[in-house]
Amino acid sequence: MKGNIYKILNDFGEQSIPATLYNDIVVKIEKAKIKKARINLLFQGTLSVLSFVAIFPVFINVVKGFSQSGFFSYLSLIFTDSEVIFFNWKVFATSLLESTPFYEVMIFLVVIFVLLESIKFAFNNLKMVQYHIYQPN
Repeated sequence: MKGNIYKILNDFGEQSIPATLYNDIVVKIEKAKIKKARINLLFQGTLSVLSFVAIFPVFINVVKGFSQSGFFSYLSLIFTDSEVIFFNWKVFATSLLESTPFYEVMIFLVVIFVLLESIKFAFNNLKMVQYHIYQPN
C-alpha cells in the first residue's frame, strides 16, 4: 500500500485532477507520515530508555542466579581438576547444564533484544523526522 497512492494519482493524469488538489493530497500524506514517525519515535525512545535501565537489575539477577545455583563452582572444576572432568565428562556436562539459570539468562537476552530493536526503530524514525523536507501549502 505504501507508495500506491502516488501511482493511483499519477494514473488519473493531470487533466482529471487539479494540480492544487494533487499537491494538497501529497502534502497531507507526508504530514501524516511524519506525525506517525514522531509518535513511533516517542514510543521507541521511551522503550529504549526503559529497557536500558532494566538491563542493570536483570544482569544482577543473572549473576545472582549463577552464584546461587553453584554454576561457578562447577565451572571452576575445569581449572582445578581437569583430569577428573576428562574421565567424567558426561556427569560434569549434565551438572553444568542443570545448574545453568536458563530463566534468568532468557530474561536478560529478551531485554537486550528489546533494547537493540527499539534503538533501531527509534533511529529509523528519527531519520525520517529529521531529514524530512516540508512542502509549503
